[in-house]
Formats: sequence, structure tokens, C-alpha cells
Amino acid sequence: MSQPDLTSSPRPGFGPKPKSNIYIGLMGVAAMCLAIGCILLIVEINRSAKDAGVAAGWFGVVTAAPR
Repeated sequence: MSQPDLTSSPRPGFGPKPKSNIYIGLMGVAAMCLAIGCILLIVEINRSAKDAGVAAGWFGVVTAAPR
């Protein structure tokens, strides 16, 4: 039975941590923009539901008849 090689990493994929680069930062900025966009969309849907006289909700805007 052979002995494990002690010079290599015990598990593949667990080596030194790679450095962050500009693309990681851009991905973070994009994730923040998506989150802000989702929050603003929720606010707009709730505002539209209130203007239509429907109880605030996701599907009330879609099913409400125009007045």
C-alpha cells in the first residue's frame, strides 16, 4: 500500500486562495444593482396597486379591472 504524497495538497481544489481581480468587483456591483432594481420594482408594484384601489399585493395589479 503506497503512502500519500505529503508535498501536494491533501484534497484537490484546496490550494492557495486566488487573488481577486476587477471582474469580481464588477460582479459585486452588478449584484447590488440587481438588488436595488428588485426593491424599486416592489415599491412600484405596491404603488400601482394602491393607485388602482386594490389591496397591496403582487397579483392584485394584474387582475384588477381598469376604472
